Formats: sequence, C-alpha cells, structure tokens
Amino acid sequence: MAPPRNTLTAATGPRRFQIAPAVRRAVVLKIGISGPSGSGKTTSAVLLAYGLVSGAHPDWTPEECWAKIAVADTENRSAAYLVGRTFLSSALVDGKVAERHVTVGEFLHVPFEPPYDPETWIDLIRQVEMSGAEVLVLDDFGAHKSSEWAEERLFHLIDQRYSARKTLIVTTNMTLQELPARVKSRLASGSVVNFANIPDRRLAS
Repeated sequence: MAPPRNTLTAATGPRRFQIAPAVRRAVVLKIGISGPSGSGKTTSAVLLAYGLVSGAHPDWTPEECWAKIAVADTENRSAAYLVGRTFLSSALVDGKVAERHVTVGEFLHVPFEPPYDPETWIDLIRQVEMSGAEVLVLDDFGAHKSSEWAEERLFHLIDQRYSARKTLIVTTNMTLQELPARVKSRLASGSVVNFANIPDRRLAS
C-alpha cells in the first residue's frame, strides 16, 4: 500500500518509521480547583465546564451544552442552587479579555452522598458514562473524612475519565500539598491543572 501523501517512510535496518506532518489533537483535561469554603470553587467549576463544552461545540444551543455537564455534588445538593443564576464570565479571545453574562442552565445533577463505599464510586462512574456527559465535576472532594479506599476510587475515576477521553474537574478545600500523592500526581500528569487558593469571601464580608 502506498504511503499517505506528504509522508516519508524511512528504513533503518529491520525497522521502518513513518514520518508525517504533525496533527493537533484534543487534550483530555483533568483540572483541580482548590480553595476554602465560600471561595467560589463550585461556581467556577460549573462555568468552566460550560465554557469547555460550548467551545468544543459552537453550533450547540446553551441548553444542549448544559445537558452534557454532570456535577457530582457532595455538599447537601448545594450545586443545584446555581441553576438560573447569572454570572459575569471572562475569557481570553484572540489575545483580548472578553466578558459576557452566563446564566447557569439545567446541568445533570448527581447527589453524591455518604456512605462513600467502593460500590458507590463504581455506580457513579458507570451512570455518568451512561448519561453521555462530556464534563464531570466532582465537587468538594475532601469535604468529608477521606480514607485510602476513597483516594483509590478517585484515582480510578481520574484514570477512567482519561481513558474515555472525557474531562474531569475536581474541586477541593484541600491545598495542593494536602492532596494524596497519587491523586496529585495523576491530576498533574500531562494535563492542565489550576489550583486557585482564594480567601473565604464569607469571612471577608
């Protein structure tokens, strides 16, 4: 079979190498947002998820974009209260800061409540996949007492989302130094990771 156009095939002994123009591929994002209670982690994660989905599908309506975002909520269903609220969102477009108002639509809300046993994590992974969500937000990891198996499940969740080439956003009140070593390593490897340590706005007011 003839090699593709603009492709060179070089033979060095028994091995053959295909040399072709580089093709840009989409990066699978694993993003961490760290900050204390009241710093806006959940709001930032949800707006970031919407920006990622709407940017990947510019022809979709806002409703279609929101329907592809799942939020696993560990904080007494608090994430659901964001629906219908409007926020000023900023983005860098062609080197310039562009601002627009974004109203949070009906994303897929997943109450993720104790007990956090291994089967619960497995069910979460399976059902989020079945929902077709492109972005999963795991909200407030570490808000409840953690354990080695919980950390192991989060490690597995990160790997599973990466294998499925789906974005995962994790919010936590833990600092980068406090995150379990394996989780920190997996979030940081080959991904864009943002840790925003913002003062608690409730204490400042």
